[in-house]
Parts: sequence; structure tokens; C-alpha cells
Amino acid sequence: MTMPHRTGWLAWRPILAGLSTGLLLVLLAAWAVTLRPLSLGGSAEYVVIHGNSMFPLYHDGDLIISHTHSGYTIGDVVAYHVPQGQLGQGLTVIHRIVGGDDATGFVLKGDNNPVTDPWHPHASDVVGATWVHVPRLGKLFVAMHQPIVPGLFFGGLALVVVLRWQTRGRDPDQGLPTLIADLERVTAALQTRYARDSG
Repeated sequence: MTMPHRTGWLAWRPILAGLSTGLLLVLLAAWAVTLRPLSLGGSAEYVVIHGNSMFPLYHDGDLIISHTHSGYTIGDVVAYHVPQGQLGQGLTVIHRIVGGDDATGFVLKGDNNPVTDPWHPHASDVVGATWVHVPRLGKLFVAMHQPIVPGLFFGGLALVVVLRWQTRGRDPDQGLPTLIADLERVTAALQTRYARDSG
């Protein structure tokens, strides 16, 4: 009674694998076009809001994704780097353009600030205009860049690979229970390691 079921499942596996691959390629293409950061040749930049200079539009800990534009005008909220040779050079600031232009330098001001910024960046200093605003996600974004996070992720991935290699050759029908058991073992191992490191 189980043989027809297994044969039917095996017949669908190539189709499902093809659909999964196609979906992955679509997602990668969408990421490359819209969300790939400038450091990887894309047009997006990820900036975490610090402080309340753009309150009530943005709050401390919000995540902003900006996109590069061909030009910027008064009213645009942009992320820019403090120009080289000036105090705070290299810092990223997200404020609104309230005057100036590329030739003379933009005049920017935080919506919640009483005065304009002391810097007058040019278009070459502007990272991009704000495109996506995700409240509070910035804190998680910062946490994910801590060394322990990728370490735990790749360590867990390595454990899964090793555990799957050790259980190769099992009945395909046991695949899901085996994977669940493997994940439970990995989770327990990571929790033990994290508790030991934190102690």
C-alpha cells in the first residue's frame, strides 16, 4: 500500500525541485534589482535611525532603506555621508533637503531640529532618497551584525550538514522526522553553547 504513495511522491520531486529553484532565482533577481546594497554594486543602502532629529516621521531604532536617484530636490529626505575633511566625516545622516543644490551644496535639516545641518553635501555625498521605512527593525538589524549571530548560524548549518551526512541512506519517508530531530539537536547544542558563553 505504501509503494504507490512513494512512487507518486518521487515523481513529483523533480517538479517541486524545479519550482523551488525558479522561485529562488526570482527572489535573487528581485533582491539584486531592489535591495542589493551599494557595497555589492546595488542601489540600496540600509541605515538605522539614531536619535529623534526626524521625529515624528522616524524614530530611534527604525530601519531605512534608501535608493540612489539621478537627482535630489527640496523636500526629499535623503541619507548622506558627512563630506570628507569636515568634522564627523563619513558619518551617515538622514535629513530633509530644505535648500541649496548640487552646485553649491544642499542645505539639510532634521524635521525635529531647530537649525539646519552644519554640512552642505553635494550629490556625490548623498547615499540616496528614503524608499522603505520599517519601524523598530533597526535594532534587530544591528544585532544581526554582531559576530555571534553569523557564528551561530553557520555553526548550526554545519551541524545540520554533519547530522544529515551521518543519517544518509535512510528511508525517504523518514526524511521530515529525521530533519526535525536534527534541528532539535542543533537547537539544544546552540542553547548550551550560548549559555556557556554568557555564563
